[in-house]
Amino acid sequence: MSVFFNRVPASALGTTFTHYGWFCACVPIYLGVLETDCPNVAVRNGVPDFFLDVAEGLFAAFCLACSLANPAFIAEYPLLITGRIKP
Repeated sequence: MSVFFNRVPASALGTTFTHYGWFCACVPIYLGVLETDCPNVAVRNGVPDFFLDVAEGLFAAFCLACSLANPAFIAEYPLLITGRIKP
């Protein structure tokens, strides 16, 4: 989850977080509980947390601009699953 502090422990990889992925194709993330409407998302170890915060802010601004231009716009969360974490 961070570069030095609050890293995702190795015991959570493969159990709590089961897949690798990308948010907006620019921030590497871990994903878990994919069967629900709200999956667990954490920034991969070695990546600063604020990268995900900035990408989410930019995505929200883009969605706001699109919804103002087109009221029928429906945003989908841009998560790309790239692989499964081996336990």
